Amino acid sequence: MNIKKIPSLDKIITEKRSFYTFTDNEKDSFYKLKNELEYKYGIKPLSRDAIIKELISTITHGDYKNYSIPKAGLYIIRTDIKNFFPSINKHVLYRKLTKSSLLSKQSLDTLKPMFFSSKVDGIPLGLPFSSALSEIYLEHFDEDLQSTINPLYYFRYVDDIILINYIPHDGLDLNNEINKIIDVFKKHFLEPNLSKTEFILYEPKTNDKYFSYLGYQFNFENNQLRISIASSKFKKVTDRIKNYCFLYRNSNKTKKDYWKLYYRLKNTLYGIRSYNKNKKIMNFGVGYTYKYVNDYEQINEIIDVTQAQILTCNLKNKERKLLINLVKPSSQENSLLKKRYDYTKLTPNQMNKIKMNLNITKNTTELKDIFSVIYKNIHKFK
Repeated sequence: MNIKKIPSLDKIITEKRSFYTFTDNEKDSFYKLKNELEYKYGIKPLSRDAIIKELISTITHGDYKNYSIPKAGLYIIRTDIKNFFPSINKHVLYRKLTKSSLLSKQSLDTLKPMFFSSKVDGIPLGLPFSSALSEIYLEHFDEDLQSTINPLYYFRYVDDIILINYIPHDGLDLNNEINKIIDVFKKHFLEPNLSKTEFILYEPKTNDKYFSYLGYQFNFENNQLRISIASSKFKKVTDRIKNYCFLYRNSNKTKKDYWKLYYRLKNTLYGIRSYNKNKKIMNFGVGYTYKYVNDYEQINEIIDVTQAQILTCNLKNKERKLLINLVKPSSQENSLLKKRYDYTKLTPNQMNKIKMNLNITKNTTELKDIFSVIYKNIHKFK
Protein backbone atom coordinates (compact mmCIF):
# COMPACT_ATOMS: atom_id res chain seq x y z
CA MET A 1 0.00 0.00 0.00
CA ASN A 2 1.38 3.40 -1.02
CA ILE A 3 1.22 5.74 1.99
CA LYS A 4 2.26 9.35 1.48
CA LYS A 5 4.66 10.98 3.88
CA ILE A 6 3.05 13.75 5.92
CA PRO A 7 4.79 16.70 4.15
CA SER A 8 3.56 15.33 0.79
CA LEU A 9 -0.12 15.14 1.77
CA ASP A 10 -2.60 17.33 -0.06
CA LYS A 11 -3.76 20.49 1.67
CA ILE A 12 -6.90 22.58 1.73
CA ILE A 13 -5.93 26.23 2.08
CA THR A 14 -8.43 28.70 3.54
CA GLU A 15 -8.06 32.40 4.29
CA LYS A 16 -6.52 31.76 7.69
CA ARG A 17 -5.27 28.15 7.79
CA SER A 18 -4.06 25.14 5.86
CA PHE A 19 -5.60 21.74 6.57
CA TYR A 20 -3.96 18.49 5.60
CA THR A 21 -6.09 15.81 3.96
CA PHE A 22 -5.55 12.08 3.73
CA THR A 23 -6.88 9.18 1.70
CA ASP A 24 -8.05 5.73 2.73
CA ASN A 25 -4.47 4.57 2.16
CA GLU A 26 -3.28 6.70 5.09
CA LYS A 27 -6.41 6.47 7.23
CA ASP A 28 -5.69 3.20 9.04
CA SER A 29 -2.07 4.14 9.72
CA PHE A 30 -2.97 7.61 11.04
CA TYR A 31 -5.76 6.37 13.32
CA LYS A 32 -3.53 3.60 14.65
CA LEU A 33 -0.95 6.28 15.49
CA LYS A 34 -3.64 8.42 17.18
CA ASN A 35 -4.77 5.50 19.33
CA GLU A 36 -1.19 4.63 20.28
CA LEU A 37 -0.44 8.22 21.33
CA GLU A 38 -3.60 8.47 23.43
CA TYR A 39 -3.06 5.10 25.10
CA LYS A 40 0.66 5.32 25.85
CA TYR A 41 0.57 8.96 27.00
CA GLY A 42 -2.71 8.62 28.91
CA ILE A 43 -4.41 11.39 26.95
CA LYS A 44 -7.98 11.80 28.19
CA PRO A 45 -8.94 15.47 27.83
CA LEU A 46 -12.12 16.55 29.58
CA SER A 47 -15.14 17.04 27.37
CA ARG A 48 -16.59 20.49 26.73
CA ASP A 49 -19.64 19.58 28.84
CA ALA A 50 -17.49 18.45 31.78
CA ILE A 51 -15.49 21.69 31.67
CA ILE A 52 -18.61 23.88 31.56
CA LYS A 53 -20.22 21.95 34.41
CA GLU A 54 -17.11 22.37 36.55
CA LEU A 55 -16.92 26.07 35.65
CA ILE A 56 -20.51 26.62 36.79
CA SER A 57 -19.84 24.66 39.98
CA THR A 58 -16.77 26.77 40.74
CA ILE A 59 -18.55 30.11 40.34
CA THR A 60 -21.74 29.09 42.19
CA HIS A 61 -20.11 26.73 44.71
CA GLY A 62 -22.32 23.94 43.33
CA ASP A 63 -25.64 25.80 43.53
CA TYR A 64 -27.29 24.35 40.41
CA LYS A 65 -30.77 25.32 41.63
CA ASN A 66 -30.50 29.09 42.10
CA TYR A 67 -27.08 29.69 40.49
CA SER A 68 -26.25 32.09 43.32
CA ILE A 69 -22.74 33.53 43.46
CA PRO A 70 -21.00 33.72 46.85
CA LYS A 71 -20.18 37.23 48.04
CA ALA A 72 -16.53 37.20 47.12
CA GLY A 73 -14.55 39.11 44.51
CA LEU A 74 -13.35 37.09 41.53
CA TYR A 75 -11.07 37.77 38.63
CA ILE A 76 -11.32 35.81 35.41
CA ILE A 77 -8.76 35.62 32.64
CA ARG A 78 -9.71 34.13 29.30
CA THR A 79 -7.19 33.71 26.52
CA ASP A 80 -6.07 31.35 23.81
CA ILE A 81 -2.83 30.30 22.16
CA LYS A 82 -2.06 32.37 19.10
CA ASN A 83 -1.81 30.39 15.86
CA PHE A 84 -1.83 27.26 18.02
CA PHE A 85 -0.96 24.18 15.96
CA PRO A 86 1.47 25.82 13.49
CA SER A 87 3.26 27.68 16.32
CA ILE A 88 4.15 24.56 18.31
CA ASN A 89 7.90 23.98 18.47
CA LYS A 90 8.06 20.63 16.70
CA HIS A 91 11.71 20.06 17.61
CA VAL A 92 10.88 20.29 21.33
CA LEU A 93 7.96 17.93 20.72
CA TYR A 94 10.19 15.47 18.86
CA ARG A 95 12.66 15.42 21.74
CA LYS A 96 9.80 14.72 24.17
CA LEU A 97 8.63 11.79 22.08
CA THR A 98 12.06 10.25 21.61
CA LYS A 99 13.11 10.81 25.23
CA SER A 100 10.03 8.99 26.53
CA SER A 101 10.71 5.94 24.29
CA LEU A 102 7.01 5.06 24.39
CA LEU A 103 6.19 5.10 20.69
CA SER A 104 6.85 2.18 18.38
CA LYS A 105 9.51 2.56 15.69
CA GLN A 106 6.80 2.44 13.02
CA SER A 107 4.95 5.38 14.59
CA LEU A 108 8.11 7.45 14.96
CA ASP A 109 8.99 6.70 11.34
CA THR A 110 5.55 8.00 10.31
CA LEU A 111 6.09 11.24 12.23
CA LYS A 112 9.76 11.90 11.43
CA PRO A 113 9.21 13.47 7.98
CA MET A 114 6.89 16.02 9.64
CA PHE A 115 9.49 16.99 12.23
CA PHE A 116 12.33 17.42 9.75
CA SER A 117 10.53 19.06 6.85
CA SER A 118 10.50 22.82 6.29
CA LYS A 119 7.14 22.35 4.52
CA VAL A 120 5.37 21.64 7.82
CA ASP A 121 4.95 24.37 10.44
CA GLY A 122 4.41 22.98 13.92
CA ILE A 123 1.72 20.30 14.07
CA PRO A 124 -0.27 19.84 10.84
CA LEU A 125 -3.95 20.68 11.12
CA GLY A 126 -6.60 18.14 10.16
CA LEU A 127 -4.87 14.83 10.82
CA PRO A 128 -6.33 12.27 13.28
CA PHE A 129 -3.32 12.42 15.61
CA SER A 130 -2.82 16.21 15.58
CA SER A 131 -4.74 16.88 18.81
CA ALA A 132 -2.95 14.05 20.63
CA LEU A 133 0.44 15.54 19.72
CA SER A 134 -0.67 18.98 20.93
CA GLU A 135 -1.76 17.52 24.29
CA ILE A 136 1.64 15.88 24.74
CA TYR A 137 3.37 19.17 23.95
CA LEU A 138 1.22 21.14 26.42
CA GLU A 139 1.49 18.72 29.34
CA HIS A 140 4.05 20.81 31.26
CA PHE A 141 2.58 24.07 29.96
CA ASP A 142 -0.61 23.35 31.92
CA GLU A 143 1.39 22.43 35.01
CA ASP A 144 3.52 25.58 34.81
CA LEU A 145 0.55 27.90 34.31
CA GLN A 146 -1.30 26.43 37.28
CA SER A 147 1.70 26.49 39.61
CA THR A 148 2.52 30.07 38.60
CA ILE A 149 -0.99 31.52 39.00
CA ASN A 150 -2.36 29.00 41.54
CA PRO A 151 -5.94 29.59 40.35
CA LEU A 152 -9.17 28.48 41.94
CA TYR A 153 -10.13 27.08 38.55
CA TYR A 154 -8.05 26.35 35.44
CA PHE A 155 -9.07 24.63 32.26
CA ARG A 156 -7.82 24.43 28.72
CA TYR A 157 -9.98 23.10 25.92
CA VAL A 158 -7.59 22.60 22.98
CA ASP A 159 -6.13 26.14 22.89
CA ASP A 160 -8.90 27.97 24.76
CA ILE A 161 -7.83 28.79 28.32
CA ILE A 162 -9.69 30.12 31.35
CA LEU A 163 -8.43 30.92 34.86
CA ILE A 164 -10.58 32.01 37.80
CA ASN A 165 -9.30 33.17 41.17
CA TYR A 166 -10.33 35.19 44.20
CA ILE A 167 -9.28 38.83 44.28
CA PRO A 168 -6.64 39.07 47.06
CA HIS A 169 -7.49 41.12 50.16
CA ASP A 170 -4.57 43.44 49.41
CA GLY A 171 -5.80 44.04 45.86
CA LEU A 172 -4.96 42.65 42.45
CA ASP A 173 -2.01 43.66 40.31
CA LEU A 174 -3.51 42.66 36.98
CA ASN A 175 -0.44 43.63 34.94
CA ASN A 176 1.67 41.37 37.11
CA GLU A 177 -0.72 38.44 36.54
CA ILE A 178 -0.67 39.06 32.79
CA ASN A 179 3.12 39.20 32.70
CA LYS A 180 3.34 35.93 34.63
CA ILE A 181 1.06 34.29 32.07
CA ILE A 182 3.08 35.69 29.16
CA ASP A 183 6.29 34.36 30.74
CA VAL A 184 4.84 30.84 30.94
CA PHE A 185 3.81 31.04 27.29
CA LYS A 186 7.30 32.19 26.29
CA LYS A 187 8.90 29.37 28.24
CA HIS A 188 7.05 26.93 26.01
CA PHE A 189 7.71 28.91 22.79
CA LEU A 190 4.09 30.03 22.60
CA GLU A 191 2.28 33.35 22.52
CA PRO A 192 -1.08 34.34 24.03
CA ASN A 193 -3.58 35.82 21.63
CA LEU A 194 -3.91 39.20 23.34
CA SER A 195 -6.55 40.43 20.89
CA LYS A 196 -8.86 37.66 22.14
CA THR A 197 -7.89 37.91 25.80
CA GLU A 198 -10.58 38.94 28.31
CA PHE A 199 -10.06 40.20 31.87
CA ILE A 200 -13.11 40.32 34.11
CA LEU A 201 -13.18 41.66 37.65
CA TYR A 202 -16.31 40.66 39.53
CA GLU A 203 -17.39 42.26 42.80
CA PRO A 204 -20.62 41.31 44.62
CA LYS A 205 -23.68 43.29 43.48
CA THR A 206 -22.19 44.19 40.10
CA ASN A 207 -24.56 43.54 37.20
CA ASP A 208 -22.57 44.46 34.12
CA LYS A 209 -19.91 41.77 34.08
CA TYR A 210 -19.84 38.85 31.68
CA PHE A 211 -17.47 36.62 29.76
CA SER A 212 -17.72 34.01 27.03
CA TYR A 213 -16.25 30.54 27.03
CA LEU A 214 -16.75 27.52 24.75
CA GLY A 215 -19.87 28.92 23.11
CA TYR A 216 -21.60 30.12 26.28
CA GLN A 217 -21.90 33.60 27.74
CA PHE A 218 -21.75 33.86 31.53
CA ASN A 219 -23.48 36.92 32.99
CA PHE A 220 -23.26 38.14 36.59
CA GLU A 221 -26.67 39.58 37.54
CA ASN A 222 -27.80 40.36 41.10
CA ASN A 223 -25.40 37.82 42.59
CA GLN A 224 -26.66 35.15 40.23
CA LEU A 225 -25.01 33.44 37.29
CA ARG A 226 -27.11 33.72 34.14
CA ILE A 227 -25.96 31.48 31.29
CA SER A 228 -26.84 32.18 27.68
CA ILE A 229 -25.49 31.35 24.23
CA ALA A 230 -22.50 33.44 23.13
CA SER A 231 -23.71 36.06 20.64
CA SER A 232 -21.62 34.75 17.73
CA LYS A 233 -22.92 31.20 18.27
CA PHE A 234 -26.50 32.42 18.66
CA LYS A 235 -26.22 34.18 15.30
CA LYS A 236 -24.93 30.98 13.71
CA VAL A 237 -27.98 29.08 14.94
CA THR A 238 -30.50 31.63 13.67
CA ASP A 239 -28.61 32.10 10.39
CA ARG A 240 -28.69 28.34 9.83
CA ILE A 241 -32.45 28.24 10.39
CA LYS A 242 -32.95 31.13 7.96
CA ASN A 243 -30.69 29.48 5.39
CA TYR A 244 -32.57 26.18 5.54
CA CYS A 245 -35.88 27.93 4.94
CA PHE A 246 -34.30 29.98 2.15
CA LEU A 247 -33.12 26.77 0.47
CA TYR A 248 -36.63 25.33 0.67
CA ARG A 249 -38.20 28.47 -0.81
CA ASN A 250 -35.77 28.22 -3.74
CA SER A 251 -36.29 24.48 -4.26
CA ASN A 252 -38.89 22.69 -6.36
CA LYS A 253 -40.90 22.25 -3.14
CA THR A 254 -41.27 18.52 -3.63
CA LYS A 255 -42.17 16.13 -0.82
CA LYS A 256 -38.47 15.30 -0.52
CA ASP A 257 -37.57 19.01 -0.24
CA TYR A 258 -40.11 19.40 2.55
CA TRP A 259 -38.73 16.51 4.56
CA LYS A 260 -35.17 17.72 4.08
CA LEU A 261 -36.28 21.01 5.65
CA TYR A 262 -38.01 19.12 8.47
CA TYR A 263 -34.95 17.06 9.40
CA ARG A 264 -32.58 20.01 9.02
CA LEU A 265 -34.62 22.09 11.45
CA LYS A 266 -35.07 19.18 13.85
CA ASN A 267 -31.35 18.36 13.81
CA THR A 268 -30.51 22.00 14.51
CA LEU A 269 -32.95 22.54 17.37
CA TYR A 270 -33.18 19.24 19.25
CA GLY A 271 -30.54 17.40 21.20
CA ILE A 272 -29.51 14.90 18.53
CA ARG A 273 -27.55 11.69 19.00
CA SER A 274 -25.96 10.00 16.01
CA TYR A 275 -22.64 8.54 14.82
CA ASN A 276 -19.68 10.47 13.45
CA LYS A 277 -17.68 9.34 10.42
CA ASN A 278 -15.67 7.01 12.66
CA LYS A 279 -18.89 5.42 13.94
CA LYS A 280 -18.50 6.86 17.41
CA ILE A 281 -21.53 8.34 19.16
CA MET A 282 -21.78 12.12 18.87
CA ASN A 283 -24.26 14.63 20.29
CA PHE A 284 -25.19 17.86 18.52
CA GLY A 285 -28.02 20.35 18.08
CA VAL A 286 -29.07 23.21 20.36
CA GLY A 287 -30.55 20.83 22.93
CA TYR A 288 -27.19 19.21 23.63
CA THR A 289 -24.74 21.93 22.64
CA TYR A 290 -26.30 24.53 24.96
CA LYS A 291 -27.91 22.34 27.60
CA TYR A 292 -26.51 24.46 30.46
CA VAL A 293 -28.34 27.62 29.38
CA ASN A 294 -30.54 28.98 32.18
CA ASP A 295 -31.42 32.35 30.62
CA TYR A 296 -34.22 31.48 28.23
CA GLU A 297 -34.62 34.79 26.39
CA GLN A 298 -32.47 33.61 23.47
CA ILE A 299 -34.20 30.23 23.35
CA ASN A 300 -37.53 32.01 23.01
CA GLU A 301 -36.02 34.14 20.24
CA ILE A 302 -34.85 31.00 18.42
CA ILE A 303 -38.43 29.70 18.64
CA ASP A 304 -39.78 33.01 17.29
CA VAL A 305 -37.26 33.08 14.42
CA THR A 306 -38.05 29.47 13.50
CA GLN A 307 -41.80 30.03 13.50
CA ALA A 308 -41.47 33.23 11.45
CA GLN A 309 -39.25 31.51 8.89
CA ILE A 310 -41.64 28.57 8.58
CA LEU A 311 -44.44 31.00 7.74
CA THR A 312 -42.41 32.30 4.77
CA CYS A 313 -42.28 28.84 3.18
CA ASN A 314 -45.83 28.87 1.75
CA LEU A 315 -46.69 25.43 3.09
CA LYS A 316 -49.94 23.55 3.32
CA ASN A 317 -51.62 23.70 6.72
CA LYS A 318 -50.65 20.15 7.69
CA GLU A 319 -47.04 20.64 6.62
CA ARG A 320 -46.76 23.97 8.40
CA LYS A 321 -48.27 22.57 11.60
CA LEU A 322 -45.79 19.68 11.66
CA LEU A 323 -42.85 22.09 11.44
CA ILE A 324 -44.31 24.49 14.00
CA ASN A 325 -44.72 21.56 16.40
CA LEU A 326 -40.94 21.13 16.37
CA VAL A 327 -40.61 24.30 18.44
CA LYS A 328 -44.06 24.60 19.96
CA PRO A 329 -43.51 25.37 23.66
CA SER A 330 -44.98 23.02 26.24
CA SER A 331 -46.01 23.88 29.78
CA GLN A 332 -42.53 22.80 30.87
CA GLU A 333 -40.08 25.69 31.20
CA ASN A 334 -37.33 25.68 28.60
CA SER A 335 -38.90 22.70 26.82
CA LEU A 336 -36.95 23.19 23.57
CA LEU A 337 -33.63 22.48 25.29
CA LYS A 338 -35.04 19.21 26.62
CA LYS A 339 -36.22 17.79 23.30
CA ARG A 340 -34.19 14.79 22.13
CA TYR A 341 -33.94 12.55 19.10
CA ASP A 342 -31.68 9.48 18.93
CA TYR A 343 -30.76 8.25 15.45
CA THR A 344 -28.68 5.45 16.98
CA LYS A 345 -31.82 3.73 18.29
CA LEU A 346 -34.01 3.86 15.20
CA THR A 347 -36.21 0.82 14.69
CA PRO A 348 -36.36 -0.70 11.18
CA ASN A 349 -39.80 0.90 10.73
CA GLN A 350 -38.50 4.33 11.78
CA MET A 351 -35.52 4.00 9.43
CA ASN A 352 -37.78 2.98 6.55
CA LYS A 353 -40.10 5.91 7.22
CA ILE A 354 -37.19 8.38 7.03
CA LYS A 355 -35.95 6.74 3.82
CA MET A 356 -39.44 6.94 2.32
CA ASN A 357 -39.80 10.61 3.30
CA LEU A 358 -36.46 11.40 1.64
CA ASN A 359 -37.11 9.17 -1.39
CA ILE A 360 -34.07 7.00 -0.66
CA THR A 361 -34.38 3.81 -2.70
CA LYS A 362 -30.92 2.48 -1.90
CA ASN A 363 -30.98 -0.61 0.33
CA THR A 364 -29.14 0.93 3.26
CA THR A 365 -29.37 1.26 7.01
CA GLU A 366 -26.32 3.52 7.23
CA LEU A 367 -27.02 6.87 8.89
CA LYS A 368 -24.31 8.49 6.75
CA ASP A 369 -26.47 7.78 3.67
CA ILE A 370 -29.47 9.41 5.37
CA PHE A 371 -27.50 12.49 6.42
CA SER A 372 -25.91 12.76 2.98
CA VAL A 373 -29.35 13.29 1.47
CA ILE A 374 -30.54 15.62 4.24
CA TYR A 375 -27.56 17.96 3.90
CA LYS A 376 -26.91 17.80 0.17
CA ASN A 377 -26.39 21.27 -1.36
CA ILE A 378 -26.80 23.16 1.93
CA HIS A 379 -23.97 25.47 0.83
CA LYS A 380 -25.58 26.24 -2.51
CA PHE A 381 -27.10 29.60 -1.58
CA LYS A 382 -24.74 30.60 1.23
